[in-house]
Amino acid sequence: MKANKFFAYLCGAMLLAGAMTSCVEDEENYVPAEPVAEDCMEVYFSAENIASAEFSSSEVDYAQVVIPVTVCRTYAADAAVVPIVVKQNSDIFNAPETVEFAAGETETTFEITLNNGEGGMHRLDLTIEDPLYANPYKALDGKPVYSFILDIYRWVKVCDAEVVNDYFTYPRPTTLEQKEGSSSYRLTSLYAEGCHFYFDVNGESYTIPEAYVLGTVTLGGTPCTVFDTGMRSGAVQLWGAVDTNPKYSYFEEGEEMNISLVYLTSQMQIVGGSWFDVTIAFK
Repeated sequence: MKANKFFAYLCGAMLLAGAMTSCVEDEENYVPAEPVAEDCMEVYFSAENIASAEFSSSEVDYAQVVIPVTVCRTYAADAAVVPIVVKQNSDIFNAPETVEFAAGETETTFEITLNNGEGGMHRLDLTIEDPLYANPYKALDGKPVYSFILDIYRWVKVCDAEVVNDYFTYPRPTTLEQKEGSSSYRLTSLYAEGCHFYFDVNGESYTIPEAYVLGTVTLGGTPCTVFDTGMRSGAVQLWGAVDTNPKYSYFEEGEEMNISLVYLTSQMQIVGGSWFDVTIAFK
């Protein structure tokens, strides 16, 4: 018994010694983060700025587009000219390399203009890096506020389409559009004006962008992904499209695409326990 106690004591001592050694090593390897400068003005981009601008025509004149960007600061006693690092994946953007604040001014706005360019998505990344102005530890919803990213892209018409079978009145016209230079598509105003049905082409099937996924419901014992169509009926109800048969169409004349819809409450409860199929034909 004494031998067992001694053995247990020895093991405990070894574990404690190992833990202490590990702590010492961690302390030796610890590198403190750089402190925020005492006179840092904490300049940041407003959360109200748009993150993307999309256009519904390949003929849009980018040179007519003007995008305002609002910049704020926490400490505003002195006037300041704040340097901005500008990065872009094309030469379509015209963005300033500084932003100016008058003494006492906590908010100011500058404008981004565009040059006409080729198709595809264009990205602009503005960052305030100077530690006299940017607090690198300040964030909003997990995102740094000292940087601002703007995406510009166009939706280009692929073909006309038509709803040829569903619960509502049909046939009903719609249009298939593609986000220029990407694998993203949408059927425009499928159920109501401005309510577009978004999807991404993936091999021989389609997927719904995460931004439109509401969750899952069980239909006939099978879990189905529910995604937002944008259509509302009343204050608490919505239409959810259910991914029961994700068949990809090649969008050629005579081809069809099938989805299913279900009527849901905002609590993801199925109304009436039924759903219906929708068939979209491409022209």
